[in-house]
Amino acid sequence: MWNKYYGTPKVDISDDFINVGDKIETYKISYYGDGEDFMIGSEDSGIKIYKVSVVPRVNKIIDYKIWDISNNSSFALGEYKNNIIEGMEIINATVESNTNTGNKKAIHIKSRAYGDAGGGKIKINVSDSSGKRGVAVKRTITIKASSKLNGMKVILISSDDFIIGSADLTTTPADYKFDYTGSYDSIYVYSYYSHNCSSEGAYIYSIDNGDSGPIGPEDMEKTISVVRNQSYRYFMTCNNIHNVSAMKYTIVYNPDALRITKIGENPNHIYTTGTYVNYDPSITIISNVEGVLSFKISSDNKEWSGILCPVEFTAKSTGSTRVQITAEVIS
Repeated sequence: MWNKYYGTPKVDISDDFINVGDKIETYKISYYGDGEDFMIGSEDSGIKIYKVSVVPRVNKIIDYKIWDISNNSSFALGEYKNNIIEGMEIINATVESNTNTGNKKAIHIKSRAYGDAGGGKIKINVSDSSGKRGVAVKRTITIKASSKLNGMKVILISSDDFIIGSADLTTTPADYKFDYTGSYDSIYVYSYYSHNCSSEGAYIYSIDNGDSGPIGPEDMEKTISVVRNQSYRYFMTCNNIHNVSAMKYTIVYNPDALRITKIGENPNHIYTTGTYVNYDPSITIISNVEGVLSFKISSDNKEWSGILCPVEFTAKSTGSTRVQITAEVIS
């Protein structure tokens, strides 16, 4: 891959190229630049490219969720053509009793291949995990599953048909883990049996939407507990920032759970573009739309460790929610 100057764009592939084998595969490349024209070339005239998809990065955070089908009364026994239960979409599948495995019930999905339009599948949404500056947030999606026959596969696929991962199931329920480092997206769960016994399918007992691990050295993500209509104050801190004013700070939050009301020590200015927020004169708000607040801080501090600024927010609902804070050098 090259840009128009025949230089290497900011992508996450090593050695600036991909070794392509003799099978049709899907390759995913993450881009971290500011926008530019790409050229895709090959040193081998025999390579064929069948499809190129450009997928925008959606910087959106949703709350961590575990769907415990086996013990959740919301998942009643029966057929589901296209139903949403607690944010999970069940398509052409059934919830069945499964007491012989030590579980009460499971979602039974049947599909011959992941592209089978009539096959059974589950759809869940996963938070943005692509990180900043090429440093990815590692989210681990855990699925507890089994199959009637050994050899059944469970497959996770993104909305643009990229295969995130697959695992071979056994007749004994077990946890299967999949790492996810993509953008906010809808993830589909399919089953596939290589011997064409699609009628057997897979049994899903529980699934989550990705628990996050360590982020980057300049990023932070926390799960907080809040009570509806209560106000909270959070102090953004830093360690060894070389130039406070040279950074862009971004707070990503769930707008259905939180509303940021104030930022800074003396929030006597009102930001009226997008979502309203009171802010300190030393702060320049870049944007505050759909759960993403970006801003800069004017400061004479070149070397700084300690409190950057306080942030005050009000809870719209009671429960746990996630807040992600990132810092990027302004180019």
